Amino acid sequence: MILRNLNKQFSIFLVLTFSLLVLFPSNSIYAQEDNLLKSNTDIASTDRIVIAFVISFLVVVLIVFVARAVLKRGDKKASFLDILRDRDWYPSLAILQFFAWTMVIIFAFFGVYLIRVFHGISEPPTEIPLSLLALMGISVAVPVVSGGVSSIKYKTTDSKKVKETGKGARFSSMLQEKGKPTLTRFQMFGWTWIGIVIYLIILFSNVSDTANNGNFEELILPDIDPTLVVLMGMSQGAYLGGKIVTKQEIEITGIFPSNQKANASIVITGSNFGNTQGFVRFGDNVISAGKINSWDNSKIEVTIPVGTPSGKHQVQVGVEGTLTDEKEYETT
Repeated sequence: MILRNLNKQFSIFLVLTFSLLVLFPSNSIYAQEDNLLKSNTDIASTDRIVIAFVISFLVVVLIVFVARAVLKRGDKKASFLDILRDRDWYPSLAILQFFAWTMVIIFAFFGVYLIRVFHGISEPPTEIPLSLLALMGISVAVPVVSGGVSSIKYKTTDSKKVKETGKGARFSSMLQEKGKPTLTRFQMFGWTWIGIVIYLIILFSNVSDTANNGNFEELILPDIDPTLVVLMGMSQGAYLGGKIVTKQEIEITGIFPSNQKANASIVITGSNFGNTQGFVRFGDNVISAGKINSWDNSKIEVTIPVGTPSGKHQVQVGVEGTLTDEKEYETT
């Protein structure tokens, strides 16, 4: 089935390519038949521009479908949208904006190239505006930096388990920081799409102006306003800053020994407890600061409260208003 889909998609691509070659000959043919191009039978310049953008859009869609089919061939549970997740399978806003701009630039570049070809210019546009390069550089750098920050700030997930069950975090979580929607993420999300819309408007406007003056040799990828680049850069900087200043998650990794009786000491191991004592919740009892035997960033020693009944209890550590997930512990 997958191979059949690939063959079908490839056939569509071949048909489009063949149509391109038949309807719009090479530069040398245009040069030899200049009078024919100027005749009444020539396809209008506007029609060629529309066809160029339609083909460019279809090629982008085809690329996505082929990539999706290849992923499905390797793993039937794979989803193309998982490309927007980081290595811990969390949806990444930074990767989303990188992906969106990649698709837009592919569409714009190939569309401009086809327009040039359709008007007798076989060379692709060789000049890439500096502001556009700066924007793409930011789009590349932010996911890399964001991934590095996430690997330090947040605990990793069991990637194998997530892949097998397909139960990764929802895509809505890319607008959230530790479960809470944040302005920095919303700002980056908003400026990404505003920037894309403005860039496409500039692209179509430039092509329209070129069609009016007929100077298609000068048609290249349009530049993007430096002010917009600055605004988008600031939004992405705020996004990274928001990730950096977010408190690291505190986590209990173990409790030793594996079971104890009331009034005996236990050691709670974990990460990011800090060096200032918080509190430990043991079942229905709270062991407050001052009653804790010892406390450091990765280890806490406490005494199980007197009168704690035997059985299973939930243990949590609290630091500055933040609680760890519950960890089960059994007393004898």
